[in-house]
Amino acid sequence: MKRILSVFALAAFVSAAEGESFKSRFLQADFSYATERGIERSSPAFSAEFGMALGKGEFALGSQFSQDFLDFTARGFYFPRMKDSFEGGWKSAFGFGGTLHRQMQFGIAREDDFILDFVYRIQSERGFVLSLMLGGGLKSADVYAVSDDVGNLLDGSLELALDAGKKFACGAEAYFSWGCHSFYRYRLFFSPIYVFGIGYNFPGALRVSWETEVRITDQIITAPYVGSVIFRAAARYSF
Repeated sequence: MKRILSVFALAAFVSAAEGESFKSRFLQADFSYATERGIERSSPAFSAEFGMALGKGEFALGSQFSQDFLDFTARGFYFPRMKDSFEGGWKSAFGFGGTLHRQMQFGIAREDDFILDFVYRIQSERGFVLSLMLGGGLKSADVYAVSDDVGNLLDGSLELALDAGKKFACGAEAYFSWGCHSFYRYRLFFSPIYVFGIGYNFPGALRVSWETEVRITDQIITAPYVGSVIFRAAARYSF
């Protein structure tokens, strides 16, 4: 319970420290459950995220925890080339940004990820959004059982991601993502993560969603297999 309260307190503190000039901000709470497949262990996880958009910038901060691990992620993007209005029913944005992530697997290892990405996003007046990301990352892992002998393990990796979504006039939405990472999981190329999601935006500021996340291991290099399947429910409040 102390961990749950500390995560929400962190998100609330960041929100309160910012001024009123932001175009949009949100707080989100998630509950997920991972099935036991391959080397993944099944366990429920809780997370909370705070995000904001300011002019041509976007930022998100979050933490996830379970009985097996604790994650912290900070991600930001800047869009110097962003159209403010729709032309021919479409507007686009080109930008760049980075991600910092730390995962602590209790009693097993600590992992740090540093990601730099370029992103291109297009959006239609009818609610369709498509984002493409390309970049590179560096992973540092400290495996406690062998750290005295080998030290930190360093790996570089290509980063790819595609996100697509459609919001309907009734408030419903559907979305899909494919890539080397999700918000709390950063894998070496190429063990992709597939996310299939649906959501509903109530009149006002509340949004609820349901996701199925499928993690594939070694899809290209060797015989691929499903590492795990995660089911996630989330509630978001925008202000």
